[in-house]
Amino acid sequence: MAGQVAGLLATLSANSGRGTEAIGWAGAALERASQGGAELGNAFVMLASGWALDGELERGLSEVDRWLAQLETQPGHEDALLARGLLLMWSGRLSEAERTLGELLESRGNLGPWLTRVTAGYSRADCRYRQGSWDAAVIEAERLVGLMEAGDHDLTRPMAHGVAAFVHAGRGATAAAEAHLADGRAAQSRSDNVSGLLWLMVGEARIGLSAGDHQRAVDHLGPLADLLRGSRLGEGVQPWRADLVEGLVGLGRLEDAARALAELDERIVSGGAQARIGAARARGLLAAATGDDEAAEAAFAAGLTPTSQPEPPPSEPSPQGDSGPADDGDPFLRARLELAAGAFARRRSKRRQASDLLTGALKRFETLGAAPYAHHARTELEACGLTPRSRHGVGPAPLSPAERQVAERQGRPETRVSVGESVDEVVDQVEREVGLLSPDLRAIVEVEVLARDWDRAGRPAGKLPAGDARKRFRRAQQRQERSSELTRELMAASRRKSIRRGIFTATVTLVIGAFLPTVRATFEVTTERRVSHAKLVNRMYAATNAHLAINRSVYEGLKEAGEFGKNDSALDASVQVSALADPSPDDVVRVPGGAKSFAVATIGTTIELLDGNGDRWSRNAKDTDVHSASKVPAGPPKPQAGTDVKLSKSGVVQLFSGGALDRRIVADWPARVAVMSPDSRYIAVGTIDSVEVFDTDVGVRRMRLRGASPVDEIAWSDDGSRIWALADGEAVSWKLERGETILDEPQKNYRALVRSSSSGQVWLVERSGTMREISLADGTTGTQIELGSLVKVVAGDAKGERAAVVTEAGVQVVDLRSHRSRKVTIPACESPDSPAFGADGKDLWFGCGGATAVRVDSQNQELLESLDGDEEFTAVEVDPATGDVYLAGAAGQVFQKSGTKTELLTQTRCKTAATGITVAMNGEGLLPFGQDFGQVGCTELASRESGSWEFYPFTEQAVKSRTVFSAAFAPDARTLVEGYTDGTLVVRPPAKLQPAERMTMVATWVRTVLPIGGSGDFLVLDRGGRLTRITVDPGRLSNAAIAKEARRRLQRARELELTKW
Repeated sequence: MAGQVAGLLATLSANSGRGTEAIGWAGAALERASQGGAELGNAFVMLASGWALDGELERGLSEVDRWLAQLETQPGHEDALLARGLLLMWSGRLSEAERTLGELLESRGNLGPWLTRVTAGYSRADCRYRQGSWDAAVIEAERLVGLMEAGDHDLTRPMAHGVAAFVHAGRGATAAAEAHLADGRAAQSRSDNVSGLLWLMVGEARIGLSAGDHQRAVDHLGPLADLLRGSRLGEGVQPWRADLVEGLVGLGRLEDAARALAELDERIVSGGAQARIGAARARGLLAAATGDDEAAEAAFAAGLTPTSQPEPPPSEPSPQGDSGPADDGDPFLRARLELAAGAFARRRSKRRQASDLLTGALKRFETLGAAPYAHHARTELEACGLTPRSRHGVGPAPLSPAERQVAERQGRPETRVSVGESVDEVVDQVEREVGLLSPDLRAIVEVEVLARDWDRAGRPAGKLPAGDARKRFRRAQQRQERSSELTRELMAASRRKSIRRGIFTATVTLVIGAFLPTVRATFEVTTERRVSHAKLVNRMYAATNAHLAINRSVYEGLKEAGEFGKNDSALDASVQVSALADPSPDDVVRVPGGAKSFAVATIGTTIELLDGNGDRWSRNAKDTDVHSASKVPAGPPKPQAGTDVKLSKSGVVQLFSGGALDRRIVADWPARVAVMSPDSRYIAVGTIDSVEVFDTDVGVRRMRLRGASPVDEIAWSDDGSRIWALADGEAVSWKLERGETILDEPQKNYRALVRSSSSGQVWLVERSGTMREISLADGTTGTQIELGSLVKVVAGDAKGERAAVVTEAGVQVVDLRSHRSRKVTIPACESPDSPAFGADGKDLWFGCGGATAVRVDSQNQELLESLDGDEEFTAVEVDPATGDVYLAGAAGQVFQKSGTKTELLTQTRCKTAATGITVAMNGEGLLPFGQDFGQVGCTELASRESGSWEFYPFTEQAVKSRTVFSAAFAPDARTLVEGYTDGTLVVRPPAKLQPAERMTMVATWVRTVLPIGGSGDFLVLDRGGRLTRITVDPGRLSNAAIAKEARRRLQRARELELTKW
């Protein structure tokens, strides 16, 4: 009886998602059982489920193997074998799992316990689905469904229906998939089994993703994430978290996607190749959506790189040997990764890489019969200029005139291959032939053909090259030192067109391949038109040469930047901002004979070095005018580096957490050394060229420190404000701009900052519903208010007296002086969002989740006004100076409501909805912000001129992220700070937009930028639990000021004898 009770409790615990309890009760049932049968079999399955819920699949396998050795041929041996088969499948060892489950089913036929046979049956169907044997999987699943119709088998029926639905969903057979899920839901409602719920909700999501319906996927997987958040259920049991990330990215909910990805990363260790591939797809999609192309490329590459299969336990040698995921992986997941990576490569114009990936994906999808996904792959291939033909073939698009001339000029109009050669041999030969073609020659011929067609058509402006094309042509001409007279005329006309239009101040710098920000016509174009076109062209070439110098040497770049700045041209600003984007060395320490290593792990009050003889040398860290060290007595040895950072043989940095690989960092050059910052937020990677600093949270490179190379060792200062590098026997240092940290609580999930009416205080709002009044002097907490519900959106009034908080339970208005909150009902507003206080601090505006915005009295909740539009309002803000209301529309519009009049102010060309609007406190500046910020045609800043708003488009190409989460003007509107989701802060002068200063080491994923004081101080709150004060000097935001700073840095480098420039 005790064994039966323990087995029942194990089942209840596992079905409720409590893994540790299930393991305990299942172990107790097994210890008390004297023979096999249903009781014993159920205990083994619950034991496996418990280990899976705790994310300890290998420990579970060891435990089951111990029981198998004890039972041998006794009753219950087959039930333990079933548990082993499940654990093998969940850990990604699919071939071995299928053999184990197959042997179990075939050896017992129809004689074993019913639960054992049914569980083994749907598990083998699931295993075959993951292996790509979709026909066999759906046949077995539907056969089991038929067998279970005759009895009461609600516990296992949802899983069988789920497997069948997976196949039908992948093939686009939505009706068949939904029918299976409907039957599965009916059974699950009677059994209340968490496992059944998992299979069914994943099936619903896969129907949605197959049809491109991201909302349906998130609607089903979001609640599943909430349900399982407390468990460590590994991805191998049923891979689904990557689908949740994909759905959230598809909906533009990047913050939620990042949180889901973090939960996925915690659970992929024991999931085998399937979990790793899914995580790589999710990571790549999210990185691409945030504009971090480097991280996206690294993520996709990591997922596509084969890894060794997990070693089998000693008790069960694998007959396969050491095979990789190609032999034991999930071809559907692999194809989805190839599709995502191929689409990403195609968008980056990497045509060959994209076609290879997309062709592989198409082949897998067609083999599986996954029609919706195959259609997507064909569409991407066609966008690459490749036309899919036959079942798996892909044919090239016809040669363009330029391509034909390239082939003929190179003397290789065609490549011949021998009949009968293997595919690999043919590919190798074609790659060798194509590798002989010069990319520069191709570009030159292309522009010559373009020039000829332009001339024949009467030289229309519409046929002139622009942007990337002109940069590519100019680069090729410079390298090949050839161009025709007609081509030169084409390029000159193209430049003149760019200048005349005045939309962009200087569209290209030709060689560096970066756009320059568009600036106001009154600032740039008026200046440019005062000089002749010839002089302007000369200035553009000078800027081009300056950018080349910056790329060659940090010191040469400082020299060039110091010579620019005689006017406020954006062309000059582009050179100066680029030259000063990262700090240059400002300190150096030398010892006789050269230093060989740092004597300490971090630099505190003294810099300590060891020479080649092991002697110790020291210098006070503050004596920056002293560049030599003094010999000191031997001290304790430097502590050994931890195991959280490792370097691969190829120079890739590997970050580990809890013994498991957490992230890979790929620098421009192979890493020679990598050291984590004291707060673990950053990692400095030394190469033969420089020190590159990466954010460990999102994997983005923050800065590149040049001026000393090759780098042999790295040491951080204790406070993380400096990096020291040992290069060529010298210790060289860079100072990092990190602001003043007021509060650092990585475990907290902050949502927003709100002003306080008390001087020197600010309100900090946590996701949990806690509001804390923080001292800006020391970060201590004063008053605390509990809202009692999870926080979604927060807004405060201009005086710091009230806050409106939208929570999961509704809207609360908080009196920040009396520290009391009260719940309010917003009439005529179904989903209140984007709150904004009126100028008087009493009225409240809300967006209502649709084409409606309302104004209510925050005291008596009376509806004062309702505003209806044609499209959804995505953001609302009130001008504190005038009381005018500004609303962002879903198609990139910005509306102004002044009194009873509402008018459209502007609509961006890319029609991307803003998620926020910031208005200067003096009413002179306005900026909508959100996704695609800074992209061409998506961003406009407004200034009030003669009583009306004038909007000026601009671009921001130097930031990897494309999403601004918060932005704010200084109270006097002399500076504007934009906070990006990759942690970058961009500070610019609103009056002329350039030069812009970029701060990359202050924050990670900026949540709130809040101005305090006059024009220089801002508070920055980030997702990593950090509150920082930054000080911005408007006087630095001019070309003349930056030129002066460049000359100062260069002079310092000369004093340090680091350069002769």
